[in-house]
Amino acid sequence: MKAIHLCISVILIAGFFSCSPQPADEPEFEVTSIPRLAKYFPDISASGDTTGYFHLPTDRFVNQFGDTADTKQVQGKISVTQFFFSSCEGICPIMSGNMSSVQKAFAGNTEVRLLSFSVDPERDSVPALKKYADRFHCDSLQWMLFTGEKKKIYDHARYGYRLPAIEPGDGGEEDFIHSDMLVLVDRESVIRGYYVGTDTAQVRMLIEDVNTLLKQK
Repeated sequence: MKAIHLCISVILIAGFFSCSPQPADEPEFEVTSIPRLAKYFPDISASGDTTGYFHLPTDRFVNQFGDTADTKQVQGKISVTQFFFSSCEGICPIMSGNMSSVQKAFAGNTEVRLLSFSVDPERDSVPALKKYADRFHCDSLQWMLFTGEKKKIYDHARYGYRLPAIEPGDGGEEDFIHSDMLVLVDRESVIRGYYVGTDTAQVRMLIEDVNTLLKQK
């Protein structure tokens, strides 16, 4: 008898919740919810107006083919950037593997570019970059690896991409940057977010944000 009463109670409770108002669906993810930079620069409004946001400077570096490439080439494109070094066997291969996932997600899309800057340019020669690019199946039309003058690269990381949690430094011999962040930049060269490059959930979020930016004209 007790079992019958228990079953009836369960049915009544289930019926109550099924008839109760359900929470509204989450609003669709909007472009105005990207800049995620609001938590880094809280004085900037997240209204969708990016005119107050920091715009990336351009510079010239050497790519995996030994060609001098100007980062102006990605202006007007959506780009994802990492800072790595080819001899790293810790976080860098994981990040680069996730960069490969981003490349796969946007394969053949001329609006999306991937950039990888070596933080160990003295050892990351052009052949070293090319070998690393081959290791991660980089499509050279979409994913470029860069080496060059150490101070220039480090200034680019600190004062261009403004990588979070990076200690001050002068780009000298004792200076070293090691970041697990991937950086999303929009068509206007505005930084729109940072993502932990070793975290697959964060990388999926990055891919979603790239798709959102692709819809923005």
